[in-house]
Amino acid sequence: MSPIVGYTHSTNEWAAAFRNAAPDRILAFGGFDPRLADNPVAEINRALNEFALDGIKIHPPHQGINVNDYRSDPDTRELDDLATLYKRCADQEIPIMVHTGTSIFSGARSRYADPMPIDDVAVDYPNLTIIMAHGGRPMYTEEAWFLLRRHDNLYQIFLRSLHRISWNISQKLNRSMNRSCLVAIGRDQWFPISTRT
Repeated sequence: MSPIVGYTHSTNEWAAAFRNAAPDRILAFGGFDPRLADNPVAEINRALNEFALDGIKIHPPHQGINVNDYRSDPDTRELDDLATLYKRCADQEIPIMVHTGTSIFSGARSRYADPMPIDDVAVDYPNLTIIMAHGGRPMYTEEAWFLLRRHDNLYQIFLRSLHRISWNISQKLNRSMNRSCLVAIGRDQWFPISTRT
């Protein structure tokens, strides 16, 4: 959900319908922005129950929020509906994916691409499966690798071809073999780089 990219909560219904056309091949990930929903709890219910989405993706650089903005720390916003989303997803075993790469979209705030706020979510919701998309590229990769090594409920996904993964990233993958990483090869094939031991 992002006014910057042009998605609204209605995209969730589209994602579910697209998935329903080939449910054996497609996963439907939707989105959620507590500031854009007229009734955030109802929007969560629609996404998780009515549409039965397979996951929810949060786009901090495009939404202008941090994933830990449910907290009441001095640098967070007390968006309680984010906490509601995380609890519901943990209870229903639905993963959250977080965009951790910078963005070139006009109006995007790349400072929100820093994955470190995921640390709070992983600690506060240890039963929530969290997927980091894009590995913090290009400027937050060290933070992403640190988090991946630290949290058992955190995974990383690379959305690019294997031949384009740099030597530096492949070396980090080798050092993180006790974590799970996925690489998307082309548009519809997933290859597990490693699995948890």
